[in-house]
Amino acid sequence: MQYNTNEEVHRLNEREIVLLKTYKSHFTNNYNLLHPNSKRGLKNYFTKNINYMNEVINRGISRVPFRTYLQGVKAGVDYLKIFDKIQI
Repeated sequence: MQYNTNEEVHRLNEREIVLLKTYKSHFTNNYNLLHPNSKRGLKNYFTKNINYMNEVINRGISRVPFRTYLQGVKAGVDYLKIFDKIQI
């Protein structure tokens, strides 16, 4: 993914990268626990988020401040936790 030169980027420190890796594993675990029908419905959502998390981890930079980005990842983990429960 290319970054625009005028786009603000935020460098991650080692602690932030470790924290993001932890949340990435929570995100993956919660996705893997989903019912197969739910998994199919969320495949694009999951793949897009995992790919971006990998990019942030590998490059050590994020397009949004780390705290804001981590809140988004936490919300994604919670979303996956409740997604199965709201399926009819």
